[in-house]
Amino acid sequence: MTGEFKRQKRKYSKNGCVECKRRKVKCDESKPMCWQCAHLSKECVYKTKEFQFLVSGVEGGLKRHTDDKRSDGPFKKKRPKNNIKIDDDNDLNALLNDALVFANDLFSRMGDNGISSDSVVVPVFDKWEEIELALSNVERSELEYLKVFYEKVSYWLMPLAYSPDSNICNHILFHHLIRANQKNEGNRERSFLQSSMVSISAKYMYNVHGNEKDNTVRRLFLKKALQQLYQEFESLSQESMGLAQIDSLNLCVLMLTLDSSTFGTQEWKYHLRGAKNLLLKYHYNHNDMENKTDTLTDTKNMDHMDTRLLHERTVALARNWFSAIAIVAYIAKDSHFFNESEMEEMLSMGSTEDSSTSVLLKDMGFITEDCQYNIFLGYSKEGLELLKVVMRSMDSDISKRGYGYDEDNDNFLRVCSLLQKSREFTFHSNVYGRVSDEAVESLVYTNNSKDAASIVFYKKNAYSLYDTIQQVHLEVLFVKFLTKSVKLDESCTLVQNSCKRAWKMVEWMFSDCDLTVTEINAFIEKIELGEIQNYSTLKQKLTFDLVSRCIISPLQQDFRLMMFQTGMVLCAGKLTSFDPHSLRLVRCKILAYFLAMADNLGTESARTSMEYLIRKWYPNANRGVIASSLQSTPDNDALPFS
Repeated sequence: MTGEFKRQKRKYSKNGCVECKRRKVKCDESKPMCWQCAHLSKECVYKTKEFQFLVSGVEGGLKRHTDDKRSDGPFKKKRPKNNIKIDDDNDLNALLNDALVFANDLFSRMGDNGISSDSVVVPVFDKWEEIELALSNVERSELEYLKVFYEKVSYWLMPLAYSPDSNICNHILFHHLIRANQKNEGNRERSFLQSSMVSISAKYMYNVHGNEKDNTVRRLFLKKALQQLYQEFESLSQESMGLAQIDSLNLCVLMLTLDSSTFGTQEWKYHLRGAKNLLLKYHYNHNDMENKTDTLTDTKNMDHMDTRLLHERTVALARNWFSAIAIVAYIAKDSHFFNESEMEEMLSMGSTEDSSTSVLLKDMGFITEDCQYNIFLGYSKEGLELLKVVMRSMDSDISKRGYGYDEDNDNFLRVCSLLQKSREFTFHSNVYGRVSDEAVESLVYTNNSKDAASIVFYKKNAYSLYDTIQQVHLEVLFVKFLTKSVKLDESCTLVQNSCKRAWKMVEWMFSDCDLTVTEINAFIEKIELGEIQNYSTLKQKLTFDLVSRCIISPLQQDFRLMMFQTGMVLCAGKLTSFDPHSLRLVRCKILAYFLAMADNLGTESARTSMEYLIRKWYPNANRGVIASSLQSTPDNDALPFS
């Protein structure tokens, strides 16, 4: 059959089919089937025009839900008679796929000298009242959601930030919004970054409060962001692209990736690979510009940011953000997005104290002053080395070596050596998270201290968050290595000991738990009988406040809990080495953790994590699900991003 199709030599075009774009190969655009799809017996679909009609149908809905009175612009002529409604997650995923294709094409259209800049210097606003005043031309309805982003959603990006005012993610993102609104006043339809921030803030509000209006706003502004990306693609100059444009585009793509991860389908992999390709090209362009710059940017000028300094900080944020997402994707889903050189580059940022990158990251609050702990990722320098070794061990090329690989146990011993070295790291002297009495006396922080978020004070005790996060991450990596690379069973002593140690590190968070034996047994029995299978049935059947009864009060609504989600899913799911009553109590506490994440922090993936754990713990209660099929998180489960 493929002999009927002759391969045509044509330049790559934005109008190629979806499959070729997904595989990052040139498409000859033959209709109805291109040569690549015919050769590989793949379904050949061209979606550019479909996207064009889909986004045109968004405007009617947007005009009903905002105060914007502007005309429809160029899409008015393209609107079909019957607007296409986009009401389900599959449609949103299709649009997100197109958005990332367009974003990558935006960069592919830039030449070697395709980046332009300006000399605008804007003050850094670190109070919402100042930001609100600077964004006075933004509709009030959008401002309310942007305030939610500033105060709440920004913690999704950096859970260990001390406050919204000190969160560098807020400084960077809102700086971009202020610049865009000042520069393009009267043309606000093009602010795709702003629309994506409004959308994800509405998602947070819907997840926490359950108001359907917020869900409607979320969908409308997600569609609006995609429409604006398409408009940007259509109007892009062939010669140049503004530096601020590049920054906003990359942050918007990462925001869309963050959002799409919770749809519970495999599409997030395409989004993340697209984000990686975009970021690497973005990073290399950044390096080229740096090589052409004779003077160094003053990274310590925190009162004002010119275009260059804003760009440097945006690059640093984007790289750390992508690394955090890719690490979780690897640990939770066995999905690899780095080759070895990329891994080394992305995970070695700021590793030397005297490098310009480390100075920048310290000023941004991403790493500690001694460069020994990455606050954004939650790993010490030794922990990141362990991460890289474990990721290499899981690489597909290594797995293909098969019998005889590491026959002298060199790699195994190297992992064990790095694990022990990483375990010995302490930010605060502690025993299973509880800071020693001697060290507590020196823990006096001001509100501006970069390390203030490292501690939780409760009932005359202090607990080290940085150390707890680091140690949980280490045990998760070791468990991953033992079960996937060494091929040990989950029930073996080595795996169980690491899972138990991870639990010991977080157990202080549940030190006030006062559940009675009767309450514990009644709750777990409902799960065993299949009455509780997921988040919604748990909410229906729960007869007491599980969160307040289990978790210490300072952490019940604390976004720092997000740093433990991957560890809680993977280690808690495997942990079985307790007596029956203790195991029931542990599982009650774990479900309380995820319930706090879902109800108080708006993390949609916490709901999926609860369902996964219930299925794994009690497979017989779920209509014959076989336990062995749940050794890793199922393909249709969401990633723990947001």
